[in-house]
Amino acid sequence: MNVTQYVLIGLIVVLLIVYPILISSKNKKQAQQLQEQINSLKKGDKVLTTSGVYGVVVELNFTESSKIVVLETGSDQNKGYMSVDAYAIYTIIREESEVPTEVALNPVQENPVQEKPAIVEEEKSALETLEEATQPKPKKSTSQTKKTSSQTKKTTSKSKKQS
Repeated sequence: MNVTQYVLIGLIVVLLIVYPILISSKNKKQAQQLQEQINSLKKGDKVLTTSGVYGVVVELNFTESSKIVVLETGSDQNKGYMSVDAYAIYTIIREESEVPTEVALNPVQENPVQEKPAIVEEEKSALETLEEATQPKPKKSTSQTKKTSSQTKKTTSKSKKQS
């Protein structure tokens, strides 16, 4: 056997031992966080379950063998109650007053509203021209229309005679 084969076997053995240890420490942290969340539950907490149901905790039944939470769901007209296992609670929804101090100390800065600059004289005249063009023009009376059409005929006949 080569040296590279011994190194490869040693590496595989180390990974088979180290990987489960790393995974178990991660799982322990998650289990501890979940247990802290369950222990911090109290009546009146707004929660979201793992199945996507929003509700308010109205009753906690913790025994040695089970941890049952009764949730009130729905609106005032259509209230419903459901019992779920405490481990089915995905998160506790905190109110704004319960925001961690790190977030409260560093609020999001909003961009101030910028004032519009004054309209320049050129823009004013362009706006006036546009307004004049879009306004409806008054209709000519029938007598003016007849004069115009007779004048058009005269100018047309004059232009024909000249050519």
